[in-house]
Amino acid sequence: MLFPKHIPFGALHHATFRKQSPPLDGQAFADFMRREIGHMKECGLDSVSFNCTWSDIEVAPGEYDFSAPDTVRQVCDDLSMDHFVWLWPELTPPWFVKKHPEALAVAASGYVTRSASPAHPIFRAYAQRFLDAAVSRYRRHPHNLGYNISIEGGLWWNQKPDTTNQDDRLWDYNEAANDGFRAWLRGKYKFIAELNRMWRAHFRSFDEVQPPRARYHRDPAMLHNQVEWLDHRLYMCDLYTDWMRFKIEVVRALDDTTPIVDHTHQVDPAFWSQDLWAIAPLVDALGVSMFTSDVAGDYMSTNWLMDRHRSAAAGKPLWLWELRAGQTTWGITNWGVPLDADDIERFTWQVLGNGATCVQYWNWRPHMGGVEVGGHGLSDRAGRPTARAKRVGAVAASVAEGPLARCKPVAARIAIVDNVRARIVAAGEGSDAEVVNAQRDFYAAWRSQGFAVDFVSEAAAAAGALTKYQVACVPFGYAMADNVAAALKRYVNDGGHLVAGLFLAMKDENGFGEPIVPGLGLHHVFGCEESLVRPCFSEHDASTSTLGSAYQVQMTGRPALRVTNALHPNAQLVPGQKLHGHKFEEVLSPQSTATVIAQNASDEAVVVANRFGKGRTLYFGSLPGRLSDFADDGFARLLCDFATLAQVQPVVVVQQRGDRAIDTRLLRGQDESVLVVINCESTAVAVNVALAGLSFTAAVDHSSGNALPVEGNTVFVELGARTARAFILSTPAETK
Repeated sequence: MLFPKHIPFGALHHATFRKQSPPLDGQAFADFMRREIGHMKECGLDSVSFNCTWSDIEVAPGEYDFSAPDTVRQVCDDLSMDHFVWLWPELTPPWFVKKHPEALAVAASGYVTRSASPAHPIFRAYAQRFLDAAVSRYRRHPHNLGYNISIEGGLWWNQKPDTTNQDDRLWDYNEAANDGFRAWLRGKYKFIAELNRMWRAHFRSFDEVQPPRARYHRDPAMLHNQVEWLDHRLYMCDLYTDWMRFKIEVVRALDDTTPIVDHTHQVDPAFWSQDLWAIAPLVDALGVSMFTSDVAGDYMSTNWLMDRHRSAAAGKPLWLWELRAGQTTWGITNWGVPLDADDIERFTWQVLGNGATCVQYWNWRPHMGGVEVGGHGLSDRAGRPTARAKRVGAVAASVAEGPLARCKPVAARIAIVDNVRARIVAAGEGSDAEVVNAQRDFYAAWRSQGFAVDFVSEAAAAAGALTKYQVACVPFGYAMADNVAAALKRYVNDGGHLVAGLFLAMKDENGFGEPIVPGLGLHHVFGCEESLVRPCFSEHDASTSTLGSAYQVQMTGRPALRVTNALHPNAQLVPGQKLHGHKFEEVLSPQSTATVIAQNASDEAVVVANRFGKGRTLYFGSLPGRLSDFADDGFARLLCDFATLAQVQPVVVVQQRGDRAIDTRLLRGQDESVLVVINCESTAVAVNVALAGLSFTAAVDHSSGNALPVEGNTVFVELGARTARAFILSTPAETK
């Protein structure tokens, strides 16, 4: 596979999305793109992403019009610019919709989209024909750096316009997909009697089974259970993964040297049918979009999303397909705040610090059609380079000359188990937000304190992947398979350190409730059992009657938990101090081997530590009640103390950081390393940054080359408000 040896910097040009671009064709389009790409090159960009959509290309059955992408490729060749080809067979031509209505995707509501079902053989045959034509045209070109095989992938492209109805978001109920589901059930259950036992049903054959057309969120008649929902959603994840496999195999059969790269934004297994962990092994690199901002929480969300993708990539490159380049717009309903050059440089160093090895911006010129006119561009509306564009070029130039392409993020010693099953079960009950937020908050507590964190899939955890980590974490293991629980038990018994949040294995792999929580025998591992669950309300929450049904009840209470015992003699969190939970108190009955770490206002145990086998556990019976991602609060100190107990130290420490939002990332190389420091505050900062276990002889600014004051393993850094800087650290060869 021929990966770029450098880190490409480029942008997509939205004029290659024909439907949302002005009517420029032929020579007028060629002249326009030559000026635009010329400006890109003048600013220091080296690559262009262009769109190749089925609905734009195959204008009639068997009749292809590649004139627009051909023009862009020719201009790139003339200007010695590299390019990326975005292949989008999911956007279906109108003639196909009319000719093959039987192949279209169908929502749970019955809405028939103009996009096709990934399960239907007719669609796959036409998609293969389109991909064959496109790849045959652009394959093995010296300037073609890669194929984007799934533009912000997932089944979101099917959604019914102008609606928020949940049953318009549930896919796919095309009869080919339904037949596939029945085949999937046969593979899982083998016999109809076993399906009936689990579904609590009375089918005489698999042919009678119909997929559920709604969440079991509101089912007062008790006609559905969670198993059928879980089965169908897991099947849809498998179907989407198979669709990805199909596309990749078609492209790879024609071009086995150019990287084929996924492109995901938000992962939603319940509604968009993505299983990142199943898709990652199929592609040559993983790609992601990132539209961060100055809004509190966006910095850490970017880190969390990228670390999750980096972990799923398992050593493969991580590409940034769409990085925010300018002000966001959405018609007249939403305009984001304007962005300056410092903002774009900060976004860029953040994704580079998280391991991105290719950076493409969305877009070069702001949108010229559709609902986002005027938004998302490095240039101004007239296509003239802005200070943002020139700053990107300066960063690209410094990266090209520096060691970053030879450096990688420091290996993590902490792993969070990514629980897809828990998300699907929770989504069926109304929302998976608490599962997602708990994972993000546990991650943020460690990351903000300078620890490196990986993510591990449930399947990998069951196969023993946690053994390479000293600390493992299950933030909200709401539903769990037996083999995952068994793997967690073995991990601790063999000396691992495991921390978990509330409702651990509360439900089994089919979503049925466990008689004891933590479930599946994990109460022995954690040395405690749930005795009751208390909802926590604040003065801002309206009281809710339980006389009738109540859904999505607002709970914003932050129960104060008083520390009764420290985790170890040198702990930061000591008796008498407080930490906070959120929304729930899961009152625990500790076993004789356990130690109560914190109690609620009624002196009931909510946080419990335990020894099991050769290892240690920590159970936090609430959700993280953090006021900010970078808070040096009780919860962060608790997790840091647990990491210290496992002899895991932070990679980077910002001394006297307090609660200030200052983010860091270290990328290690052989002789040189790169330290990225980001000031997310609205005021300038001056801080000492210490690097544990790394000796270096000098530190210079990555862009200016100016030397920084260094003392031991500490460097003195000054940053302006909302700015980022990177520093090259010269490391002796003997440094480990």
